Amino acid sequence: MRVTHPFHPLAGQVLQFVARSRCWSGDVVFYLDEQGRRRPIPAAWTDVVAD
Repeated sequence: MRVTHPFHPLAGQVLQFVARSRCWSGDVVFYLDEQGRRRPIPAAWTDVVAD
């Protein structure tokens, strides 16, 4: 998945998609960072298509 939010520090980078979840904070997707840790980012800030 690609980060599309223009002001996010990872803007334009392609990240390894792990999972998608809807929780109290909204629709989020998870990716793996450089250390292999699972990290969240709002789905709306990526090219993942919302349902």
